[in-house]
Amino acid sequence: MSTLSELDNEDLYGQDLARSAVTYQQSVEVDVKNSEAWQNLGEARLRLGQWAKSEEAFRRVTQLKPNSNWAYYRLGESLLKQGLFVEAEEAFSKSIGLKSDFYWSRYGLSQALSEQNQLEKAVSTLLNATKLKPDHIFAYQLLGDLQMKQKCWAEAVEAYETAIKIDSKFVWAYHNLG
Repeated sequence: MSTLSELDNEDLYGQDLARSAVTYQQSVEVDVKNSEAWQNLGEARLRLGQWAKSEEAFRRVTQLKPNSNWAYYRLGESLLKQGLFVEAEEAFSKSIGLKSDFYWSRYGLSQALSEQNQLEKAVSTLLNATKLKPDHIFAYQLLGDLQMKQKCWAEAVEAYETAIKIDSKFVWAYHNLG
C-alpha cells in the first residue's frame, strides 16, 4: 500500500493538482516545518496558476531551507508570474548565488531583467545561461527578442537561426525571421 506522501506525489506529478494542493495544505497544517510539503504545495499552486499562494509556500521553504536554490528559483517564478519583477530578480539572484551553474535561475533572471527594460543585463545573463544549456530553444527565442528590442538585427537573426538549428520545427523562430 502507498504512503500518504507517495499518494501526494502521484497526484502532483500525475497532474491531479487540485487534489494535491488540498493534501499538501493539510500536511503543512499538521506540520508547519515540513519543507517538502511546503515545496510541493508551492509546486501545485504554481501549476494551478495560484501565483500569490505559490509565493507564500515558496517563501516558507526559503525560511525552512535557506540554502535551497530550487526554492528561490520557484519563488522567482511565482513573483515573475505576478509581475513583481524586482522581487523576482532578487529571488533568481539568490538562487544563482547558491548555485551559480543553475541554468533555470539565469533564464528566469533574464526574463525579470527584460521586464524591467534592463536589456543589456538581460542579454548578458541569457548568454551566460546558454553556455550552461546550449540546446534550450526558448533561451535563443528570448535572446533574439531582446536583441530585436536593442536593434541588434544581425545578433537577433543569429539567435533565431540557432533556435531553428536546435529544432527545425520551432515555429516562433521562423515567425520572427519573417
